[in-house]
Amino acid sequence: MSTGLITTEPIDYLVVGHVPQDITPTGLMMGGTVTYAALTAQALGYKVGIVTSARDDLDLNPLNGIPVHLIPAEYSTTFKNQPTPFGRQQYLYHTAKTLAAGDIPVAWQTAPIIHAHLGHIADIVRQARAVRQAREVRELDATATT
Repeated sequence: MSTGLITTEPIDYLVVGHVPQDITPTGLMMGGTVTYAALTAQALGYKVGIVTSARDDLDLNPLNGIPVHLIPAEYSTTFKNQPTPFGRQQYLYHTAKTLAAGDIPVAWQTAPIIHAHLGHIADIVRQARAVRQAREVRELDATATT
């Protein structure tokens, strides 16, 4: 069950984006930029808040009491990272809802620092694939002309 707090108190550091679950050999583990950025900012003394979308049963305990404004979704964003000899291969199994600026609570909209991953995390994966494919095409073109 979610244990994050929804607060109306002002914060110093707002992080907006999906808090994904990573499938590991030992089970599900919270991961992602939003998680690590929020925990780092908290460790540096900032009053942090997170806006995310996930299943409402996502265990938020790893967030160490950071207030969370949760947009309920059918699924939490879920990844599996598979190591390969050429780097990791990432698999996306589920995605939560797309986040937008309107999802940010009014009390948090004036945070001095806003670290936002608006949009959909799957779009980031698609963009990364497109960049990789374009690079591979350029490499093939370069070898074809030599």
